[in-house]
Amino acid sequence: MKIDVHCHTYPVEYVKEVEKLSGKEPEKVLFYADIPIPLWDSAENRLAKMDELGIDVEVLSTTLPPQSFGDTADLHLAKMTNDFNANLCSKYPKRFKAFANVPLFNPSNAIKELNRAITDLGMIGIATGTFISRIPLTSPEYLPFLAEVNRMRLPIHIHPSLPIGIEVMRKYKLGGLLGFLFETTMTATKMVFDGVFEKFPDIVLILSHFGATIPFIFQRVDDGFKGFPEIRENISKLPSEYLKRFYYDTASSFTRPSFMCTYDFAGPDKIIFGTDDPYARNRLIEIKIRQLGELGLSDEVLEKIYSENAKKVLNLKM
Repeated sequence: MKIDVHCHTYPVEYVKEVEKLSGKEPEKVLFYADIPIPLWDSAENRLAKMDELGIDVEVLSTTLPPQSFGDTADLHLAKMTNDFNANLCSKYPKRFKAFANVPLFNPSNAIKELNRAITDLGMIGIATGTFISRIPLTSPEYLPFLAEVNRMRLPIHIHPSLPIGIEVMRKYKLGGLLGFLFETTMTATKMVFDGVFEKFPDIVLILSHFGATIPFIFQRVDDGFKGFPEIRENISKLPSEYLKRFYYDTASSFTRPSFMCTYDFAGPDKIIFGTDDPYARNRLIEIKIRQLGELGLSDEVLEKIYSENAKKVLNLKM
């Protein structure tokens, strides 16, 4: 079985609404980057692609704008996308699951929509960017929301938005190629330093793109903990001890050395299959699946990566 935890839907009406609210081309709003948005066409086409690739289940998510358009509009966008994905899950319960969107700029509304999405719509976790209107996820106003996520023991799938400094990344598509990785690394590390996982030990992150640079630089981060007292103010253990609790999805190009860097850091129980469908075309996903099979991993480990780890973190019974 293959469960894909990193795949997107972009309903036409939702993208039109983003364009209406922002007055800009939606691809420049959703990611602050000129990345063409692959609009949703039909469930039949997505299922056909999944069948061709041997993917049994997709855990759907829809990227919300990394900025607020006001409480009413933000809530409307979250509800619109949650209802769309929930409808797909209801029609095809064995093929689609979904992460919930929340209007995070207003934490009270976020808590209400989170409970609706999980309790009423049957969603299995949360998908969010790394900031909302440049306010990071660790800001004090978000603590009540994080407390509710912790109470519900839900995983959060973190997908990067582009970092401060995007103006120097416009050329060559550097925002998506490099900026995403810097943003994920910064966000996850700062959440650890801010003590989020000391306060809320039942929150688990799923990090996109193999966790960006975290598996490569974790020793540098640990050495910083040892050398700088301010890093030790909110946490009692080495940063890597928190980072190793996270899950790391495979939604990125990789080589054997780069894969093994994440594998050696996180271990076989914390790597989780993701494709970045529909941004990743069939050929790229086929290459990823072939590469995973050529790593020399045991069938037991591959089963963990493809499905068992997802079942565990998402509490899936299938």
